[in-house]
Amino acid sequence: MFRAVNKFGTREGFSLIELLITLSIIMVLAAIAVPAFLGVRENAWHKAMEASARGAVTEVHSILESFLMNEPFIVVDLSNSQKCYEYESALDDNRCVNVYMDILNIGTYPQADLDNLVDILIDHYTASVGGTLSVSKDSPVIGPASHGAMVLTAIGNRAINISAYPQNSNVPIFNSIVTSR
Repeated sequence: MFRAVNKFGTREGFSLIELLITLSIIMVLAAIAVPAFLGVRENAWHKAMEASARGAVTEVHSILESFLMNEPFIVVDLSNSQKCYEYESALDDNRCVNVYMDILNIGTYPQADLDNLVDILIDHYTASVGGTLSVSKDSPVIGPASHGAMVLTAIGNRAINISAYPQNSNVPIFNSIVTSR
């Protein structure tokens, strides 16, 4: 083979050993960096899931207050459109058409049926999170495309428990009980 020789008569380029040592150093650094990056990504999913659950606490509290006071409330249903729910025996002042003028999609709920409210909320959060978070009742059900699960459970007739579970875990990273006065 021909070797490049400069005007001083010395070889130019790197030897095979020098290239192999450099390549092995790069591989060791990559072996350290990649798992660290994956851990950061997993931690970010956990923080996002916890933030979603914390946001749900405020929203569920507001809806629970309206529900227990037999007032109408608006959620997003599974068809991704706004739906107003009103108490089935509501007075005219508490009807969806009188409180929210432009809502056409109206549903009713029976008084003090908190399990029904939990079902409405599960539909609402299933539509809202778009498949990245599985929402279920009583136990975590984590789908293959989701990054975790949020569980809503009725407690008695005035409280709802909200728990958030990361993917591949039965230990909640967030747990809060939402109560009403």
